[in-house]
Amino acid sequence: MESAQPQITVIIRDVLGGVATYWANLLNELPSQTACVILVRDKHDHYAPTEQLFGCKTLQFEYDGKLENKTSVYRRLVNLVPSATTDIIANESIHLAATAHCCPAIRIHFVLHGDSHYYYQTAERFSDFISLYFCVGNQILHILKNKNIDAAKCCLLPPCIPVPNPPPALKKNSHSNLKIAFIGRFTFAKGFDCVKSLIAQCAARSLSCEWTIISSNQKHEIAPPRAKNITQIEQCSKATIDNVLRESDVFILPSRVEGFAIVVAEAMRMGVVPVLSDLMVFKEHPFLNDSNSFQYSPDQVALFVEAISELDADRNQLYLMQQRAFRDSVKMLAPDEIASLFTARITLSKPHQTMPRRELCSRLDQSFLPNFLVVAIRTLKQRMKSFNPAVGNIEKATSL
Repeated sequence: MESAQPQITVIIRDVLGGVATYWANLLNELPSQTACVILVRDKHDHYAPTEQLFGCKTLQFEYDGKLENKTSVYRRLVNLVPSATTDIIANESIHLAATAHCCPAIRIHFVLHGDSHYYYQTAERFSDFISLYFCVGNQILHILKNKNIDAAKCCLLPPCIPVPNPPPALKKNSHSNLKIAFIGRFTFAKGFDCVKSLIAQCAARSLSCEWTIISSNQKHEIAPPRAKNITQIEQCSKATIDNVLRESDVFILPSRVEGFAIVVAEAMRMGVVPVLSDLMVFKEHPFLNDSNSFQYSPDQVALFVEAISELDADRNQLYLMQQRAFRDSVKMLAPDEIASLFTARITLSKPHQTMPRRELCSRLDQSFLPNFLVVAIRTLKQRMKSFNPAVGNIEKATSL
């Protein structure tokens, strides 16, 4: 499909987090008429929506991932893609499956936001169908090139954040308590167990800290209920996150798996000192160093505590590191350069080969089965499982 200017449709989950922020920042740097965003939400998702992040046209799509006929879901999703679209950006396997099933004439690109097995497995599964792979971090790019994937299709596309206008003025910490923020899912991969240990150990050492914990899913008990120095926030807006970072001194992220956490750059842009895990994606980043951040293994909780204690005791060092974090964040993620790189690679991409028929669906997801019948059958099977455990064992042996 030829076009003077690529008409891009980006399909992402309707979940407020790094992926949505990544695309909002990038697409808002492009001419608005070149892009459309389809926000996909599973009815079983319990996350904050993306709200008004995007300046371009946005469409909503909802489906039931547990019950609906996948073929029906794919077709409904693809029907939302504008007819003038030349390029589809997929961010999840369901987006790739939908386009593989229904869009043989449109160039499809896949973005690897996280350094996890899921992304590499998906990338390989659809390797003959994808025109370009965009990798958020160098670590992802290197690993992907070692897979059975054409290296010419792989491109580094780091995240970008807009330059504040006017830039925020940094103020020296004048409050008695050190303000610390954690933003992320309450999962082992995000190092939430480390955060709980951090809070407990800081309390044991009587460090004067105020914690703000923001989660995109749900609240967890992370400290005694009467702890007055801990605030938990869930499913909040991007503006709330920005306000929390603006008021914070330190940002904690003891992640075990990351592509590149865009919230790290956002925190530094607010003059917040990041205390991070020592993942390769952070170690190799040219603008993350000892002068503006700390990096330790997620299992070295004591070292995280020492860094907090050091900044709490020496506010001059804290302010100096805040200044360096703010200064270096401006150089980290240049929006103009990243937008230009994205546009250039899209323009040069080649049409994908026709994807051979794959087992994208179960026997209950065939096109001739009406969706209401598939939902009724799956609902009945779920009820049978819940009432009779033996049925569940049979189901595993004879699953469709």
